[in-house]
Amino acid sequence: LNQTYDASQDGRDQTTLDNCVAAGLDPTSFGGGTSTGNYSVEVFQIGTAGSGGNPLEPETSESYSYGFVFEQPWSEDFEAKLGVTYYNISVEDSISQLSPSFIVNQCYVAVAGFNSPFCGLVSRDTDGFMDAVDYPFINVASEEASGWDINLLLSKEFTVGDRELLAELDVVANNIEEVSFKFGDEPTEFYQGEFGFPEWSAEAIARFTYDDVRFVWRTRFLDEMAQDPDFVDDFSDISGSSETCGGPALGDELCRDIGFVDNYFVHTASLSYYGESWTLTGGVANVFDEKPPMVDPSEVSTIRGTNVPRGVGYDVRGRSFFVNLRKQF
Repeated sequence: LNQTYDASQDGRDQTTLDNCVAAGLDPTSFGGGTSTGNYSVEVFQIGTAGSGGNPLEPETSESYSYGFVFEQPWSEDFEAKLGVTYYNISVEDSISQLSPSFIVNQCYVAVAGFNSPFCGLVSRDTDGFMDAVDYPFINVASEEASGWDINLLLSKEFTVGDRELLAELDVVANNIEEVSFKFGDEPTEFYQGEFGFPEWSAEAIARFTYDDVRFVWRTRFLDEMAQDPDFVDDFSDISGSSETCGGPALGDELCRDIGFVDNYFVHTASLSYYGESWTLTGGVANVFDEKPPMVDPSEVSTIRGTNVPRGVGYDVRGRSFFVNLRKQF
């Protein structure tokens, strides 16, 4: 590629540039300095002997949980149950097959000094181009997950006319205290609060049952999330444009790529009629047509062809209507 290197247009982190130099590449001239185009790289796996020929060790785990369930004893007019459980799961020498992209990222982006043990799994040809990535099953040292599960159930019966109306509120919530990953001597990576691991998530379901009719309102909540703090871009002057900034011509001067989202609520309502052997249900999903948050695909993994974060649970269909008929035989 006949390109002239322009440092102001180079969006790579300094760690990546330094790792390229340590690997024997000049990042300002290799492939034109900022882009090599698209080319194929062979990926392979040889057996399950582990990385570098080291045999796999059996993984071990230790887990514990404790909690309580409280049911109010004071009144028969309403029911109230609260359950709280704390959990902690630790896995040592866990066995995993990491993706080729993860291995390359760890070698050239995530770890400074070209010191990641994953660099030994990446090879280049005499021209410097990457030609193979080995992604064997390996012991990934240790993983830990801990947090709280909270369940609340409230219910009460009312007399409306000559029939009973049952009102119920069912809340299920999870608080992630820690999700961590440690490989070898590398610093422990903590993922709570990052994409895929919101510190809080919850679902509340309100049900009102009157004779053969039931109305349900369901609300789902996801806490705010952000990319790894080590990869957050600083605000900077934009002379041209970037993925999320239009540049001075559009009034955008101090910009950074978007790698964070705010709290998210989505609501669903439905109405059901229960016959002797059949049930008819109709409703509206995403009642308020809540739009999913948008991020920069260069910062956060997104659903293909969109700016919506992948694997989080955002609604991408918008408001929709549904009807279900169920029959028992």
